Amino acid sequence: MAVNRERVTRLMSVADYDVTGDTLGDLFEKIKSLIEEYGSDAEVDIYTNDGSNHGYIGVYAMKTESDQQMASRIKQEEMWEVDDNIRNGVK
Repeated sequence: MAVNRERVTRLMSVADYDVTGDTLGDLFEKIKSLIEEYGSDAEVDIYTNDGSNHGYIGVYAMKTESDQQMASRIKQEEMWEVDDNIRNGVK
């Protein structure tokens, strides 16, 4: 596996909101502000957290990775490449 040293754009978590007890009006205002901040093409996931009674909205948008995220990803990919080479007997 070759290490990708180019900056990538990918779907990233950008916000999480606890919506337990919110009214439809509250949700409407939250969603309007999320559209203004992240665009109408941002994706939403609705979930609960490990048995709690709280409901959450997770918001995901296409983002270009930061310098820190890029460095971390490259480091991980380099480790995977070393592991692959060891498994395949490459020196």
